[in-house]
Amino acid sequence: MEVCYYGDNPNDDDNSNDDDNPNHYDNPNHYDNPNHYDNPNHNDNPNHYDNPNHYDNPNHYDDNYSSCLPSGKRSTGTDMTEEMPDIDRIVGGVEVTNQGKYPWMVYFGGCGGTLINDRYILTAAHCVTPSERYTVTLGDLDKSISTESKSITIASTAIRHPQYNSSTNNNDIALLQLDTPVNFQAFPNIRPICLSSSAKPVTGQNTIIAGWGTTSFGGSGASVLRETVVQVVDQTTCGSVYSLTGNMFCAAAPGKDTCQGDSGGPVMVNTAGYFEEIGITSFGSGCAEPGFPGVYATVANYVDNFIKDNTANANWCPHP
Repeated sequence: MEVCYYGDNPNDDDNSNDDDNPNHYDNPNHYDNPNHYDNPNHNDNPNHYDNPNHYDNPNHYDDNYSSCLPSGKRSTGTDMTEEMPDIDRIVGGVEVTNQGKYPWMVYFGGCGGTLINDRYILTAAHCVTPSERYTVTLGDLDKSISTESKSITIASTAIRHPQYNSSTNNNDIALLQLDTPVNFQAFPNIRPICLSSSAKPVTGQNTIIAGWGTTSFGGSGASVLRETVVQVVDQTTCGSVYSLTGNMFCAAAPGKDTCQGDSGGPVMVNTAGYFEEIGITSFGSGCAEPGFPGVYATVANYVDNFIKDNTANANWCPHP
């Protein structure tokens, strides 16, 4: 199962450097492909998403499908080909300057999360209580600016993983179901992130973490979204510091870390021109303490079971 935000716009002039790529949307041969969605014969293709037999489910993609795709020129933030940011840690780190850079980022009740389709937020189990009702903010960058284009909505349903263990932090994953599906047409700065059951963390891999958490241990939360790069730590090395399960991985870099208020937010990787979420901020010892990496829930372990099983009523964007 692979489902997510389609990062690149086929009409984006900034993609001129990709013209030699036979898979690029602007390649002159691309439009000659009989399966291309602009081909006049495409609508007769039995695999076309508008065909009533598509996946044998007439509701598989409703009218909101097309609004998962960006219209017009993409924002700077959705340029998935950019380099990893050369920035400081979230604790005292550098602010994200483009509102659409991470258009799946959300915050609620002192935690973060990510939009994964038109109806669900992926977050940490320790961030939610099933009986609680949460106010969720999507599409924001700077909490202090009330005029920013953002969507504030209610999530009345919180779904914790049934085997979540608050003592060991195992299965620290949850879903928030929004009462009203996201209107992607009205909010072009809001898009879901990609998920994949095959996107496993690899030791030494560069990953991006982001959130509105505190800028120092025990300090105040950030007003503006922050980001940094950390590397996946060898499981044996991290296991000498923490009691880990197979559903966890660690990531760290000197002086860089997530902190309080970043819980539930994503660990992201840039994969072939689009972002995938491979981890959920779970726990750690202090913030950016030497020898104590951050610990994250491994998203790939849950895509084809917990996530798929609990989001049947959502409309997913296709994976690139």
